[in-house]
Amino acid sequence: MFQNVPVGVVVAAAAALWALFFLYLLHMLDFFRADAKRWSVRAMAALLALAGTVACGNIWSTPAALLLHLAALILAVDLVNGIGKAVGKMAGKTFPRWRKVYRSGLIPLAATALVLGFGYWNMGNIVETQYTVYTQKEIPPEGFRVAFVSDLHYGTTMDREKLEEQCRRMESAQLDLLVLGGDLVDENTSREEMEEAFSTLGQVKSTYGTFFIYGNHDRSRYRAKPNYTEVQLQEAIEKSGIRILREEALALGEELTVIGRDDWSVSRDGGRKTGAELLEGVDPEDFLLLLNHQPREYQENGQLGYDLVLSGHTHAGQLWPVGWLNSQLGAGDLQYGQACFGGMQAIVSSGIGGWGYPFRTSGHSEFVVVQVLPEN
Repeated sequence: MFQNVPVGVVVAAAAALWALFFLYLLHMLDFFRADAKRWSVRAMAALLALAGTVACGNIWSTPAALLLHLAALILAVDLVNGIGKAVGKMAGKTFPRWRKVYRSGLIPLAATALVLGFGYWNMGNIVETQYTVYTQKEIPPEGFRVAFVSDLHYGTTMDREKLEEQCRRMESAQLDLLVLGGDLVDENTSREEMEEAFSTLGQVKSTYGTFFIYGNHDRSRYRAKPNYTEVQLQEAIEKSGIRILREEALALGEELTVIGRDDWSVSRDGGRKTGAELLEGVDPEDFLLLLNHQPREYQENGQLGYDLVLSGHTHAGQLWPVGWLNSQLGAGDLQYGQACFGGMQAIVSSGIGGWGYPFRTSGHSEFVVVQVLPEN
C-alpha cells in the first residue's frame, strides 16, 4: 500500500496518529475517573492507541475508515475547543458545560457514528437520475432511452434481492438499451456473486439489449489470487445475454451506433485504440454513443464527432473529501454530472454502489436514465 511513500513519511504519520489516539484515550479515562497517571492505565491506553494505528495501516479496510474518521473528528473537536478557549479568555468566560462534554471524549464518537451512519444509509439509498440530451442528427421523434449503470462493486452492500429491485425500476423506464459501464464486480467479489450479478442484470428487457464495458476492477487485476479468471468473467457475462463491447463499434438500428472502450488503464499494446481509430467505418450520420469507464480524453473525443459519452469510475468521491481532491488534482475531465466538451455531451455517474467501504459520505448512489431527443 505504501511502497511508493517514503518510509520517514509513513513513520511520522503513524507516530502522529498514535499520539492523537493515546491522548484522546487518556482524556476519556481521566474523565471517567480512571487514574490516568498510573502506569497500567497509561500502558493500556498506549496499547489501544497502537492497535488503532495498526488497523489504519490498510486504509482500504472498513476499520480504517471508521478510525480515520474518528481521528479527523477528534482534531475538528480539538480545534473548536481551542477556538472556544481563546474566545472565552477574551470574554472572561469558561463555558463549564462545554468543557465537561469535551473532556468526556463522546463528541468525536457520536459524530463518527452519525457521519458513517448517514454514509451507510446513503450508500444503499439508490436514486434514479434523469438527463435529457438533444441532438441535431436525424433520429426518431421519440428518441432513445438509455439506462446507465456503473460501479456496482457487487458484494460491497448489495445482494440479489436489492439488485433485482433496481432492475425492475430500470425496466419500468421502457428502455431502448441498458449500458453497464464497468466495475460491476471487483477483486472482493466471489465467483458466485459475480455470476449472480450478471445473471440478474441480464434479465432486464429493452429494445436493443444490454451492453457491458470493462472498468479497472472487473477483471480482478488488483489481487494476486483472483476469485475468478477473466475467462470465467467473460463466460458469465455472455451467458447472461449481455454483449461485451471492447474497442468496438456496433450499429443499432439505422440511427444509433454504440462504441465501447476498454478501460483507460489498458495500453495501446493491450489493444486500446485511439478515439479516431474507433470511428473508422462508422456512419457519422448516426447518433454516436461512446461508453468509457473513466472520464478521460473528453476534449479529444469532443472534437472527433462523438455525440454523447457515458462514464463512471469517480463514485463522485464516495468519501469526502476525495472528490474535491480529485478535482483539484485533475484526476479525470469531469467528476460528476453533465457537461459539454466541444460538440459532445458528457455524463458521469456517481455509481450504483461503492468500492471497499459500505459508506458513501460524498454524492449518492444512482442509476442514470438518459433521454436522447431530436432538437425541434
